[in-house]
Amino acid sequence: MKKSTKRSVINTLVLVIVLLAAASYYFLNFLPHEKKLSDTGRARLFPGLVKEDVTGLSIKAGKSEMDFDAVSNIFVMRKPPAGEANQEALKIVLSDLQNLVSESVLSNISAEKYYEYGLDKPAAVIKLKLSDSGVLELDVGSKTPVGDMYYACVKDSPGLVYLVYDYKFKNMERPVDDFRGRDIFTINPDEVGRVEISKKGPAGNLTYTYSRSGGMKIFKEKLLSLYTLYASSFYDGPADDPALERYGFKNPAYAVRISGQGAAAQGLLIGGRQANGSWAGYIPLKHEIIFIDAPDLENILNFSKEN
Repeated sequence: MKKSTKRSVINTLVLVIVLLAAASYYFLNFLPHEKKLSDTGRARLFPGLVKEDVTGLSIKAGKSEMDFDAVSNIFVMRKPPAGEANQEALKIVLSDLQNLVSESVLSNISAEKYYEYGLDKPAAVIKLKLSDSGVLELDVGSKTPVGDMYYACVKDSPGLVYLVYDYKFKNMERPVDDFRGRDIFTINPDEVGRVEISKKGPAGNLTYTYSRSGGMKIFKEKLLSLYTLYASSFYDGPADDPALERYGFKNPAYAVRISGQGAAAQGLLIGGRQANGSWAGYIPLKHEIIFIDAPDLENILNFSKEN
């Protein structure tokens, strides 16, 4: 073997040894901790959960915090206080939690190591209250190095860290407004017997009343028109006196009141029209300021004689 060839072989062997040593050092000191641990495979995070047994839900992520309680099987938004919640949005979240499956599970993780996964200060905390008074808690930490999964842990399963694809949390990451109920009037329309609409005029307020005992045709038309109104967006702040004054609710352009059998009367105040064309509305029952995207609102609220 030529001397130069022999030297080349030796250099190659030395390089291989150096690379193996570097790889070993990286493995022992820098490789993410989970790579050194046994992977117990895919698993459901809440194997015994049945969404119909959930009586309360809270989602806290960053500065956003939402609390919901089930009242007669209807979820109400307690925080921020907004009355009846968006039931469909919550059903989707509860289904996601019931079926939540990890891609892998890391075992024997001590609490002292939780910081490596962002679980010492979780980015999100989800709590479920159950009908048997039990509570389930899911903490979501940081993302994996690849960036397509989150580390997560369940309070009742110490020592286990789950790796869950990030898209499985997308419905829980929706903005607060997506979980608010957007219906303005929640009385069953078939139970409404009376509609009152007041309009601000130069000589004072004018009020017109529609009832089932009057002209049924115009009553139904007016009622159906009112039930097409919904909150397109929400005021991000308390409905305090300065806000009520700012949006014209101290002397509203319109006031609507509907009443029926077996339910408290519900009202809506209409303040000023906004620069984007929407109308400011105030729901006294919810103590909530909303914005209504209804270009034909004035036609809906205009007086029509019964016939």
